Amino acid sequence: MKKRVLSLLLALSLIFSLATVTGVTVSAATIDSVAPTTGDGTANNPYQIGTAGELYWFAQTVNSGETAINAVLTADITVNEGVFDADGNLNSGDFAAWPMIGYKTYYIGTFDGAGHTLSGVYLDGGDTMGVGVFGEVGIGGKVCNLGVTDSYFKGNSYWTGAVCGENYGTIENCYADATVFGNYSVGGVCGQSAGTITNCYSVGKVSGDSDVGGVCGCNYDKITNCYYDSTVYSGDAIGTNEGTAVDVSGKSTAQFASGEVCYLLNGKTSEGELVWGQKIGTDDHPVFNNGSNTVYVKTGGASYTNDGNKSEHKHNLVDGKCTVCGLYVISTAEQLYSFAAAVNGGKTAISAVLTADITVNEGVLDADGNLNSGNFEAWTAIGNLDNQYIGTFDGAGHTLSGVYLDGGDTMGVGVFGEVGIGGKVCNLGVTDSYFKGNSYWTGAVCGENYGTIENCYADATVFGNYSVGGVCGQSAGTITNCY
Repeated sequence: MKKRVLSLLLALSLIFSLATVTGVTVSAATIDSVAPTTGDGTANNPYQIGTAGELYWFAQTVNSGETAINAVLTADITVNEGVFDADGNLNSGDFAAWPMIGYKTYYIGTFDGAGHTLSGVYLDGGDTMGVGVFGEVGIGGKVCNLGVTDSYFKGNSYWTGAVCGENYGTIENCYADATVFGNYSVGGVCGQSAGTITNCYSVGKVSGDSDVGGVCGCNYDKITNCYYDSTVYSGDAIGTNEGTAVDVSGKSTAQFASGEVCYLLNGKTSEGELVWGQKIGTDDHPVFNNGSNTVYVKTGGASYTNDGNKSEHKHNLVDGKCTVCGLYVISTAEQLYSFAAAVNGGKTAISAVLTADITVNEGVLDADGNLNSGNFEAWTAIGNLDNQYIGTFDGAGHTLSGVYLDGGDTMGVGVFGEVGIGGKVCNLGVTDSYFKGNSYWTGAVCGENYGTIENCYADATVFGNYSVGGVCGQSAGTITNCY
């Protein structure tokens, strides 16, 4: 009898706390708050949470002042069923409203999703500042290894995101497949962050009036290795960035489905303890690794697989060429220069794969993208008018930085001067680089293209006279999934 009375009082207390949140739209549906039976909330013995009732109890306890308690999920949790229809529109229904963890207080404990998902969250936050599964994460707080799916978040004020409204702590290894609406500082993962966000992504709808980003609305600290579905949301990754962003970008729905983003989230590796996994052909986007859904990159191609036998192998090199796959394996600037010389010397059909990020020169550009003064090693473009490159060059997700090329009157200026019919350049990033041409066809990745450029990007400065582009100067071939 006492337990039944206690449960009733907790439920009434939760309903009252929701009703007193200014502007929050409250549904008639409720979830009874139930204290976890395992754990005491300390770092060494966190609360073990496996039901919606226990999760509501945790939120209520944090919002009552116990902001440093810790928790770990032991199961996937569904708060409401069928929040969205098949087209991603909000269903009509009597949904239980979410109270937020860290409402008008900063959560400073550690919440470990342990690879589980939280789905069916419904929150119309009204004029509340800080709307998300976590409203406010404070300094020292951490949210990790959590997926938020089939969920709806709406804020009419500042800081709206699926995982967190405002972050001063750490958000790590989290993803959102949710719809997020807001006014100011709106992001797929987090509304505003003055902490760190690492290895996260969003594939849901995002919209707002100001400072809107696929990953984060406003960033004042550091965001690393985070992505968003640029087919679903076509804006920038970060609405306003006054901090640091490293490897933060949009990827198409097809790239998410291919396994590419999963491979990137794992740090471009398929070895060791992996957080992320994806069953290619089944999962539309990365999920958490279960031991049987590891993603490997196919050697020499712009594709990914779950079959380790078709993945990267240990290269057996003879004069820089692998006797197993036939590719030139490049991991240093010296090897890259040798490859360029071989192509320009007539070996136009040879293929190569990068196995590391390569820096040719340090500090080519200043913070504003202007050329620094210095004695830089000059680059000679791969492929020219007499020797168009017709092999396959796979960057394998690596970057080439510090390229300096003042091409003078050369036609075809870029990392690749001329890519011919049948030639392919893929999975390559060009950063901190400078390209100048005084004639025709200047671009960061390629001057003139008759082949295929795929899954490449450029963060470089490009000057030219005629036919000048950020990725490619002139193309009579195909360019796909590049920026």
